[in-house]
Amino acid sequence: MVSVFVNEGLIPDKRKGLNLEKLNFRFSSRVRWDSFIGKGEEVCTVYLPGSTPLSKSEEIVRILAPISGFICTGKAYIDALGLYKKDSLLFSIKPFDEVLESLDAAYQIFTDSFSQEKRIRWTSLFNTPHRIPNFFRYDSFVSVSFSFDGDAHLLMKVWKDRFKPKVKDTVSFLFTDSDVKTYIVENKPLKDDNDYIVDIILTQADLDKFRKTPIDTIRFESKAALPFAFSLFTRNSLELGQIIFQRFAQRFSEALEEIGFKWETKESKEEISTTNEPCFVYLMVDSANGYHKIGISNNPEYREGTLQSEKPTIELLCAKQFPSRTIAKAIESALHKTYEDKHLRGEWFQLDAKDIIDLMATLK
Repeated sequence: MVSVFVNEGLIPDKRKGLNLEKLNFRFSSRVRWDSFIGKGEEVCTVYLPGSTPLSKSEEIVRILAPISGFICTGKAYIDALGLYKKDSLLFSIKPFDEVLESLDAAYQIFTDSFSQEKRIRWTSLFNTPHRIPNFFRYDSFVSVSFSFDGDAHLLMKVWKDRFKPKVKDTVSFLFTDSDVKTYIVENKPLKDDNDYIVDIILTQADLDKFRKTPIDTIRFESKAALPFAFSLFTRNSLELGQIIFQRFAQRFSEALEEIGFKWETKESKEEISTTNEPCFVYLMVDSANGYHKIGISNNPEYREGTLQSEKPTIELLCAKQFPSRTIAKAIESALHKTYEDKHLRGEWFQLDAKDIIDLMATLK
């Protein structure tokens, strides 16, 4: 850490001997405490009185950041006018690498008492106050988190005054290698106080990309509103925000491995299907909690097996074949829409007896 103190080293040699405790230091409006500042950027100015007793003009001395890093202020004000005691701390700058070493995410694996399923709880997120539990908030009023409920999810909280996401909107990620990943918002975004929560279900390839490649820009697009694009600045630093997101994704990957989560491989029949192949819409139940899953698969029995490897209480109730994956997807979307008021997460719903009878008749 590099510290700058109130002493005669701050003023020109020809003005030595001034009473430093009567000088006024004014910090730049662009300085944000605990935020990144580049080497040579202006931190503050000090106004020196006229060089002669008869002079009324002031000489302005600009004090610049000696290194790049994160700036914090001294606490030695004499009064609200910005006067400092001699030899008191004016400001300090902590180097980027030193800050980076102290930033990490920690998690806890626990078993949900109702569903008896393993879950992930984030116990700390990069030394930030937990004003929003389990989420890390960026400078752009967008917060992110990763969660697990049998599937891997990226959750994004968007401030309602910035963008109001809806079903069928898209979220695109532009990476620094120019690759772009685009996701369609398939589930109705949840309203949480002043935010909307967008839920993106991740594949192993998605999470690997987030772990390994920095994100340049994220853009929400809607037919009903102007696009909302932003970068992952935190504490006035894009590089720090990018690294935090990558570390977040890395810790989530480690948590999934600790749980024993098994991704569906690209070799599975689920992954190699095409839109022209026959496809099933299925209904499954988790007998541990009574929740039902409405989904599509080219091989529902295989899908049942992959889910049972994580939770043996899941059972396939019925499945109906359609001529193509495109048609099956349309049917699935219509059913999701029908029961959206009973939606829990992902493709899971809390259905009553009549709903189940109707669905089994539909998918007979």
